[in-house]
Amino acid sequence: MSEVGSQPAEAIMEGALQAEQLGLAINLDLVNQEVLDFAGQYTNEWWERTSFTTQNALRSAITDHIATGAPLRVLERNLEPLFGRARARVIAATETTRMYAEGNRRAYKSAGIQRVEFQTVRDARVDPLCDALQGWQLDIDDKSNFPPIHPRCRCWIAPITGEGEVLTQAVSGPGAPKSIEVQARELLTSARKARPAVTRALNKVVKARDGKLVG
Repeated sequence: MSEVGSQPAEAIMEGALQAEQLGLAINLDLVNQEVLDFAGQYTNEWWERTSFTTQNALRSAITDHIATGAPLRVLERNLEPLFGRARARVIAATETTRMYAEGNRRAYKSAGIQRVEFQTVRDARVDPLCDALQGWQLDIDDKSNFPPIHPRCRCWIAPITGEGEVLTQAVSGPGAPKSIEVQARELLTSARKARPAVTRALNKVVKARDGKLVG
């Protein structure tokens, strides 16, 4: 399970590294440990809902996705034989949004951010539930209205500084013109180059959690 265990951890970490690009003073040491704790819980809950055969196939698809840094649509295509096209798209998009939101949240919090603002892509595809939350400001620990609000949610949270400024450059939408797929790929690539030790540490801790650590 170690390979799958590293996937949500890396995805959350990309959200944290992305938050760092906003100029916030991110405490990555603190974020790293919190990411590992959350990823372990998330992985166990997800893993227990899949059959043994699906686990093996899912492990392979996710491992390949991490190794190549491919766009989200590639992961969707690889998940299609397991879940069907429609469900594969839902799973890939929804869980990517969830991991990025959690990474953003933990990074913002480590930088002293106390409140965030809910942001949508503001296009015709925005769900009414999300549209009603656009601009909604909430405490950073109040995750009741954090993305994803619904399957295939594309929303994100933006940090609010102590001066009340909303930094809207986030995962997707007008504040960040690149698509979530492009950003995910670029962030994964830059993270590997800039912080290879982080990835190694994530994998090492996950393996230790699974009882597979050897030296």
